[in-house]
Amino acid sequence: MNNESTNPQSKINWQMFYLDNLNPWYTSGLWVAVLAVACILLVVSQMASQPLLTMAVIVVWAVLVAGSIMAVLNNKHSGFWVWLQKNLFSSLSNVLLTLLVGLVVVSSIWQVFNWGVLTASFDPERTAVEYRTPETGAVWGVIWGARKLLATGSLGPEYNGRVILSAVLIAILGIASLVVYNERNKNATSKGIVTVLWLIAPLALFIFLVGLPTNTYVYPQTLLLGTVVVMAVYGFLRLTSAVSANWVTIIIWLAVWPVFYICISVIGLSGIFPPINTNNWGGFLLTIILSIFTIVCSFPIGLLLALGRRADFQGIPWWIVYPLAGVLTVWLLFTFTPSYLKGARNFLEQLIAFSPLLILVAAYFFIKVFKGNVVAAFCTLFIELVRGVPLVTVMFMATRTVPFVFPPELFTDLPKVLLIMVGMTLFSAAYLPENVRGGLQAIPKGQYEASDAIALNGVQKMRFIILPQALRLVIPAMLGLFIGIFKDTSLVYIVGMFDFLFITRNITANPQWLGLRFELYTFIAVVYFIVSWFMSRYSSNLETRLGVGQR
Repeated sequence: MNNESTNPQSKINWQMFYLDNLNPWYTSGLWVAVLAVACILLVVSQMASQPLLTMAVIVVWAVLVAGSIMAVLNNKHSGFWVWLQKNLFSSLSNVLLTLLVGLVVVSSIWQVFNWGVLTASFDPERTAVEYRTPETGAVWGVIWGARKLLATGSLGPEYNGRVILSAVLIAILGIASLVVYNERNKNATSKGIVTVLWLIAPLALFIFLVGLPTNTYVYPQTLLLGTVVVMAVYGFLRLTSAVSANWVTIIIWLAVWPVFYICISVIGLSGIFPPINTNNWGGFLLTIILSIFTIVCSFPIGLLLALGRRADFQGIPWWIVYPLAGVLTVWLLFTFTPSYLKGARNFLEQLIAFSPLLILVAAYFFIKVFKGNVVAAFCTLFIELVRGVPLVTVMFMATRTVPFVFPPELFTDLPKVLLIMVGMTLFSAAYLPENVRGGLQAIPKGQYEASDAIALNGVQKMRFIILPQALRLVIPAMLGLFIGIFKDTSLVYIVGMFDFLFITRNITANPQWLGLRFELYTFIAVVYFIVSWFMSRYSSNLETRLGVGQR
């Protein structure tokens, strides 16, 4: 009996190997020739500068090619060598491309390693121009030498302890959260304690980084107003069944504002944490504060805008809107138009004089599109108008235009950084509703009907049924928005703030650090990458725990 017929894999079939692997090469002969010439030229050039490294790459490449060929000849259908053959060595052009890319990548990595580590200088005392030679690599001493500017900008050194205290507080709460907010931890008390500490943390950070005036006395009207606001929040949370309704809870909520207000007054009068000029914030401190404030504050505002845009409230009927619009139009035509026409200098200004007629057009669209729904109209117009302008314009208007439009006494003492925070928050809040709206539209109609069937009101329906599912679906989209917010903080240089990126101009203006922009930008890029990567990993872990895409 023929041995080849009984055991067909005992003998290598060279003809099939030729037809499957070698014969197709002829169809791309020119491309293969070009790659071969490129590989030869690259090998020759790198052999002159990096002979050992180049030989090592060629030897590794040859071994991998030989191993993948033997795997094919022996009819192996799985394993590392077969993976190489399918993904890197499936044709002669891919074989040459693998060598070409391998030489370029390994050479680049070696040059970066040589520049950044082997020939680099780490001494902050030897960063001046006279210490640098053509053979000197990176001068990383500038990072340590300029650490104060990179961290806090022009903030006075006497406040470094308060900045460090804030960082330690956040680090402790972060580590505690990783331990407590774990699926294996079933202790509700520890989770509640950490949650309360996170709620108190913004107050502590405000005291550390902003400070308190020394004349913070207790005023009865402020005490009463604060208590009313806190109880209004309690009432809303009780409506959503987020808090319980018993005498102990009510007493605790009633005592929250008085205790908080008295503590603030005592700390302010003590003078332990005097006020800080927030316009001196800079560096990484400014970037982190803007990012966290914008993300935390824009999320609830954007959520309300998304719900408001889809709100199905009873609108104002047309028989009220049209008469009011007509009366307002006639009144403006008789008061505004004649005086403006007298001072009109061209045809365009004459047209502007008749702009009150647009009120009738707005009233028509208000009834036609929004059915008289004021909430949906306001939310939609806010979202579309704010999204229609760039962030730079919003920042400029917040810091330059707003103080001229509103009464001066309202903006005399407001710091520039606060105006930037408000502008960035409103801008980001206009983008978030579109992400949330996509999640709301993805919820099946049966979920709404089931919520109505168990007699949930509108707030409870959103709180317990709809929003948890909608937000779970849009976690990746919200992550992209939050990372964009973190990186968009670099635009504050437009209004004269020295953030983590723009502070490099102040650093390189020092003669000792002149010309070291590349080292600074490399370090800043690594920091931006680490923070963005951490946010991305946290989002991925959250998606895994919530089963996004799995159920």
